[in-house]
Amino acid sequence: MTKNKTFSVEESLKVLKSQFGYEEFLPGQKVVIEDVLKREDVVAIMPTGAGKSMLYQLPAVVFDGTVIVISPLISLMKDQVDSLQQIGVKATYINSTLSSVERHNAMNGMQLGYYDLVYVSAERLQHQGFQEALRRTKIAMLAVDEAHCISQWGHDFRPDYLKIKDIREYLDFPQTVALTATATQIVREEIAERLGLESWADHVAGFDRNNLYFSVVFCASKKTKIERIAEIFDEKGAAGIVYAGTRKNVEYICNELTRFGMNVQKYHAGLSDSEREAIQNEFMENKIDLIVATNAFGMGIDKANIRFVVHFDIPGDMESYYQEVGRAGRDRKPASCYLLFNYADTRIPRFFIEEAHPTVQFAHKMWSFIQNEQVVPSIEQISSECKASSYMTVRYTLGFFERAGLVAKANPGDFYVLTPSQEGFSILENILSDDAKRKEHDEQKLNNMVKYAYHKGCRRLWILDYFGDTNTKESCHACDNCKNEVALQEATGEDLINMQKALSAVARLNGRWGKVRIAQLLVGSKSKDLLSLNVNSIPTYGVLEKYSQTDVCDFLDKLIEVGYIQVRLKDGRYPLLYLTEMGRSVMMGEEKCYFPQDGLLKQTKTKTKTTKRSSRLDALRNFSKPQKKESKTEIATHGDTLRLYKKLSEMRRRISQEVNKPAFVVLHNTTLEELAKSKPRTLEEMAQISGIGKVKLEKYGCEILQIINEVDKEI
Repeated sequence: MTKNKTFSVEESLKVLKSQFGYEEFLPGQKVVIEDVLKREDVVAIMPTGAGKSMLYQLPAVVFDGTVIVISPLISLMKDQVDSLQQIGVKATYINSTLSSVERHNAMNGMQLGYYDLVYVSAERLQHQGFQEALRRTKIAMLAVDEAHCISQWGHDFRPDYLKIKDIREYLDFPQTVALTATATQIVREEIAERLGLESWADHVAGFDRNNLYFSVVFCASKKTKIERIAEIFDEKGAAGIVYAGTRKNVEYICNELTRFGMNVQKYHAGLSDSEREAIQNEFMENKIDLIVATNAFGMGIDKANIRFVVHFDIPGDMESYYQEVGRAGRDRKPASCYLLFNYADTRIPRFFIEEAHPTVQFAHKMWSFIQNEQVVPSIEQISSECKASSYMTVRYTLGFFERAGLVAKANPGDFYVLTPSQEGFSILENILSDDAKRKEHDEQKLNNMVKYAYHKGCRRLWILDYFGDTNTKESCHACDNCKNEVALQEATGEDLINMQKALSAVARLNGRWGKVRIAQLLVGSKSKDLLSLNVNSIPTYGVLEKYSQTDVCDFLDKLIEVGYIQVRLKDGRYPLLYLTEMGRSVMMGEEKCYFPQDGLLKQTKTKTKTTKRSSRLDALRNFSKPQKKESKTEIATHGDTLRLYKKLSEMRRRISQEVNKPAFVVLHNTTLEELAKSKPRTLEEMAQISGIGKVKLEKYGCEILQIINEVDKEI
């Protein structure tokens, strides 16, 4: 093919078909490609799976010269290059994983014009030899992938990206295309500024992924989350990813799910490169059903059939969350995104925020320790001597010193101390001042994630509004809030009284306390902290004393879900409870109360402990053994319903033993109860019951109908 300086869209369509095998551009690609082919600078925001890479891969084929792609995804460069080489695109990569001979050969080929496209890491731009090689290369275009990494207000700031502007100037400002999946307006503007783009085409291809279902599940404990993951996996029956905030949680989840007999693997930075590569390859080849990972997993992963993504811990910001859930449903078929939420989990991202933003005092203390050294001591030495709260704080502070010109990097992870200048100290002071503002910004982004969790309207609209996408105006009718999947029933008798007691406590405190403390009040906790607040004078102290604190916390969560209680954040971070108008009407007996069946208080403290010991230990340790008891709390005492419930329970126990999974994963108790009471006559009727999805309908539907018919004949 003859390469040209410019290329028409019509001609590019022919290349799209002949070189890449696609008949047409994906939605949002064509309008961006038009500007790229006009040789304009571009900042483009396209959701995960929308085909961002084509915006520089196709120009690499048709433009005269070499396209240089700057990417943070070092571990994935080889896979991307291999894929391009298979379709005849001359591509290579240059990063720290290559030997010196391999890097030398790749740079020679680049200078000679052999390659259409070269992937490089941002840190490579700092090497003088590489800069000189770039200058001797005929560069057609510079592509900056994951461009949000250049923004201090973005969710994945990387200081090495700040060097790109200098490189553009050094290379006489080649055409530049900056690409990312998630960036707010303020981040997009900063990307353009830090790249030195004087005028550019700004494209937001739309953030809406209308094949994704969004749900937030309030969970009282880690074990509750494990049970929910098992149910989700059993329901979906396909590939999925579970994200956790720490390596410790990854290990915990993986160990617990393995006890369920699930084909699961862990993935985090603590594993060796070869281990991570092997696990990733097995997942891509469908040899592993489920990956449990930190956010180290997923960037650049192009696996089309991921049917669900679960977040075990709340991410630190919506940008990270939306990027990670975007790995589901890339085949444009329906996929689900679950956030398993407990407000206490915010302590993990809050810890990371604290550690990522060292104080001025710590920076001065650390400089005093290293300033007389020729080589910067180890992270461990600095941490011990300066009493750092974590190694992370030391690493971030070193990064600040490097940007200020006080230290320089010798090898990856090794620094030497430079002769300090007054200018360097001034730069450091400015960096620390800006970082204090960035810390406030990061805290606000976490608070926005909490607001998303508590949001009662359409989740899709909330997300689109956050990113400034105004193309969609109507509710999605496909998130947990819009579908309102929880079947509600009228609460009467003791259930209604319990509800009014809880609502009364919330009304009396009127936004002064959060959920856990109100639960302690209701059960009559004897904790010193609570008693010091003179709770004996509050009429609702101990009014639900026969229930456990955990059950009452769950009960309050349900009251929040149905809209009787509202959560408001104090100072943007502390969730406090208030009564809604609807909740006040229910409390006063002016309106009927409707509530999810599985949310009612059912157990006393004693029974709750027994139930927990039985269900959780049996499920997580001895789940292959038959369970001794089945809950009948919601089953009517008349014969046919109870008889049917027992038959369905027997079926569930048998299947549980056959598939080596806990009984509740096969069919939840509440699902059995609803089946026994409603007695569906067709698969269509059965599909309407909560807990019966497509997979379970196919697996057990016909047998359930047969059992219902048999019980009917016995009457």
